[in-house]
Amino acid sequence: MDGTDTVTFLLSLTLSKIKILLDLKDLHQARQAVGPKVPQEVLDEILAKIPRSSSIKANRRIISSPDLSAEIAKLDTQVDALYKKIRQTNFFWWRTLVDQPLDAIQTVVARSHGVAPAECGSPLEAAIWITQRSQCFCWIQTPGALDFLRGKNSNFTLPMLSQTHRIYGRRADELVSALYNS
Repeated sequence: MDGTDTVTFLLSLTLSKIKILLDLKDLHQARQAVGPKVPQEVLDEILAKIPRSSSIKANRRIISSPDLSAEIAKLDTQVDALYKKIRQTNFFWWRTLVDQPLDAIQTVVARSHGVAPAECGSPLEAAIWITQRSQCFCWIQTPGALDFLRGKNSNFTLPMLSQTHRIYGRRADELVSALYNS
């Protein structure tokens, strides 16, 4: 696999883990909030309807577990590791996915088409991945995934334009301005 295939695989894996993590959190919260107040049969019916993931629905041990905090912590650690790895590969990927409307991303990609290849780790590279690999649609179709990422992104600020220019070249200023209104 080349670098692009590796990142695409890591992004898909991250999305899958986030889907399961969100389902586990929903199950855990429902059990904590409703569990002591309703009969077990009613609780089982409620909990069976919560997960969106078929792998969670099929796992009776998880559905019937009184405490999912250990599984949630383990999965949260795995998602953090994947998030950081992708962020190291391209700092702009998560921010572009979460904070930018698809039409703005497509405009930047169209304006840059044929001018110069995207530098590795550049905002343009992130925008191209999102548009050409249909990554954006997968993330948008997963309820709660973008909000989850917004929480993670709030811990990281974008680099200043001067740093971006130094690292990614002259064209990076235009791209970052167009994508992030800096």
